[in-house]
Amino acid sequence: TECRERESIGFRAFAESDDFCGLTLSPLVAAIADAADGIVPTTIDDATALRYFGCTLDQLPAIARRVVAVLAGGRGGKTSRLLAPYALYAALTVPLPTLSHGEHAVSLIVSSEVIFARQALSFCAGYVEQSPKLRAMLVGAPGADSLTLRRPNGQLVDVRVRAAGARGKGGRAFTLVAACLDEACFFYDASGVVNDQETYRAVVQ
Repeated sequence: TECRERESIGFRAFAESDDFCGLTLSPLVAAIADAADGIVPTTIDDATALRYFGCTLDQLPAIARRVVAVLAGGRGGKTSRLLAPYALYAALTVPLPTLSHGEHAVSLIVSSEVIFARQALSFCAGYVEQSPKLRAMLVGAPGADSLTLRRPNGQLVDVRVRAAGARGKGGRAFTLVAACLDEACFFYDASGVVNDQETYRAVVQ
């Protein structure tokens, strides 16, 4: 979730550009990226849209979505092709007009276990390392649970990971540019109670 004002580059272009992530997206992943930004996908046909989106292409919303949910199986590329690139994209493009001097905004990745969130962060670090533009914005070396980027205007944004915690505590108290909830259907607290709703409520504001 994040403010949907955008600079000139869209998410799909960011993911595919050699200047940034340099990815080759599958037709369906490209369609998800476009649809999330309110752009009619051109990489799939109506039959595929009906199967995966539940509607034809002309029925997809024509405005960017503040909340996007993707239901996908394992090893489908959702972390490496969608979640990690989006965490970086939001870190660089979401406007931060109220960020205080010296404050770090956060592009948050929450997973059921911190080890899985760190896997997503490792993809982010890899994209930063291979991109001269992103590498020039890196502040220090990536840590186990975060990396920091300095925007051209000097604002600092951390891509930070957390495990889903009780009452959504992993997502509270930050100025968020994005909240990427990975494997949300497996979010439980220490007592085994499902806490996906609490995590979502903590970050959706």
